[in-house]
Amino acid sequence: MIGVVFVPIFVTIIWFSVFSGSAISWDQTHNAGILAAIKADYTQGLFVFFEQLGWQGGLLIWSSLLLLLIFVATSADSAVLVICQLSDASEAQTWSLYAWSFALGLCAFVLLVQNNEPLNRSVAIIGALPFLVIFILQLVGFIKEFIREFNR
Repeated sequence: MIGVVFVPIFVTIIWFSVFSGSAISWDQTHNAGILAAIKADYTQGLFVFFEQLGWQGGLLIWSSLLLLLIFVATSADSAVLVICQLSDASEAQTWSLYAWSFALGLCAFVLLVQNNEPLNRSVAIIGALPFLVIFILQLVGFIKEFIREFNR
């Protein structure tokens, strides 16, 4: 529980605190244009800040891109694993794994080529709705079981 929940939360809090605080302070003292870059395209703020740091910034840029790539790859792998489990694909049916991987990759490629942020947000929300329904049903079942167990 600690390694899966609390360590990532702690690292994320430190990451955002250190880099966002440093970027704001750096922009105020050096007039580096970081906040202007964020207002123009918020995805570029981190990279504009890292560019201000010289060769260390270049190292941080490549480290950030590597971490992003690892995150996307593990998320895609987890998504394919869940899809295969939900579709009841056994290990003997590797074609199902490849088909779902290809379909997921194709969807991601199309969304990337479209370069449309509102579309990506809409697809993410629509994709999450079935899981929301499942989560709500699980919550209702949990509450029913809790009440039944409490009454015993």
